[in-house]
Amino acid sequence: MRKFSLINVSFALVARDIATTLQQFDMGVPQISPAAEDAVNWLAQRGQGDLVGLAIIQASPEEFVRSELYPLLDAAGSKVILLVDSLEAAARSSFPSLVLPFFTEDLEALVQQIADD
Repeated sequence: MRKFSLINVSFALVARDIATTLQQFDMGVPQISPAAEDAVNWLAQRGQGDLVGLAIIQASPEEFVRSELYPLLDAAGSKVILLVDSLEAAARSSFPSLVLPFFTEDLEALVQQIADD
């Protein structure tokens, strides 16, 4: 079984920083997909032995649950962290969320919490 993490973030520098952090936590080979369509296509090509343990998605909670990504990640049992634009969006999210901009330490703490679950 191959283990991956999915990073669907539009800012290249942020995506690379997230990828480095996820590698440090052994969350799988990071796949950076700046556009949601790219992420959906990549997920659709994964084999049955592939596991996407964690996905970092830049979207509001409402956008995410209406997206094509949500059912794919949900069916795979993937953990999800949303990157949101406001504290209000984070407060109404049923997913762990980070408000942009965030510190790497905030991401590390959230990934550690998820890894411990």
